[in-house]
Amino acid sequence: MLSGVHVAVLGETEHLPEDLCRAFTGVVSVRHIRIRPREAVTIGKATVAIIDADKVASFTPEDIADLVQNQINPVRPFIFVGDTKSRAPLAANNLLRFGSFVFRPFLTTSLLDLVQFLSGQPRAEDPSTSGEARPAWVVDEHALAMSAGERALGALFSFAKGQSPLKQPDLIKAGDLLIGSLAEGGLNSWVRGVRQHHDRTYQHCLLVAGLAVGFGLKLQFRESDLLLVAKGALLHDLGKARVPLEILDKPGALTEVESAMMRKHPVYGEEALRLESGIEPELLRVVRSHHEFLDGSGYPDGLLGERIDDLVRLTTIADIVAALIEQRPYKAALSGEAAFDVLAGMHGKVDIAIAKALAPLGRLI
Repeated sequence: MLSGVHVAVLGETEHLPEDLCRAFTGVVSVRHIRIRPREAVTIGKATVAIIDADKVASFTPEDIADLVQNQINPVRPFIFVGDTKSRAPLAANNLLRFGSFVFRPFLTTSLLDLVQFLSGQPRAEDPSTSGEARPAWVVDEHALAMSAGERALGALFSFAKGQSPLKQPDLIKAGDLLIGSLAEGGLNSWVRGVRQHHDRTYQHCLLVAGLAVGFGLKLQFRESDLLLVAKGALLHDLGKARVPLEILDKPGALTEVESAMMRKHPVYGEEALRLESGIEPELLRVVRSHHEFLDGSGYPDGLLGERIDDLVRLTTIADIVAALIEQRPYKAALSGEAAFDVLAGMHGKVDIAIAKALAPLGRLI
């Protein structure tokens, strides 16, 4: 059982829906509550409330808004579960601001992760229309994916230092969550959220990952290619785990010796990954070559254009944009549009066709 996690499932049916029963039985303490429009509901010790959007046939969107805002006691984080048709009226009536939406058919592990995550979220005070403070949960729409990405990066850096094995399923899971989160919540809010991260290296890696996935979505990559993009972006700076912190966190410009050491991080990362079985060759190329330029002026190998594949080119653009829009003690952050203007001036170094296709996203970041 997940310790301290309790779920209340709300719907008009007599019994717990079969898919939720399979997901929770033996894993999470769950209680099914039959509800009616405009009637108060007590959910007791539940840490998360799930509203089965497919099982509230007689509820109007106004009824659901009343249920969420006024009728459920005590106030808890919400998850709406339903098919695509169930989501539309909730979104149209701005009800999804109250919680996350999970599509059927859902992955049990993903739903359980979301339930566990929401169960641990702190409360904030939300002023009600009467002027009195009402307890509420303020949950960032990307929080679960960002948390998974942060955990994956921590494990990756530990692996690169030789302190733990590489956990590829965790990397895949973080990539899947990242793709879903960007597809649902958009690039702007991801960038805004990542900018709050206190660790500079993690901030950069999460920013590159979000940008790369957002770019892949814009270019309509296939799902399998999007996962490669997400994994490659999370892995791209793996070798920085072997660069001294005093260089990584230096507030000013690096010396020539420090720069030479920093330039070794693509090789360090690829060397670590090459010892692992099951790593796609595309990912090895991203890790080693994301600082290469089409004209051969990049590092570590001075590759020319035809030897740099599309996944590397996309990651390089995401890496450059991330660096340009990041605030640093020694430089101001550029706007997204200004960052793409810089890219437009890098003809011969980056893939201008890709940069032009992505330029409209500049106003979103």
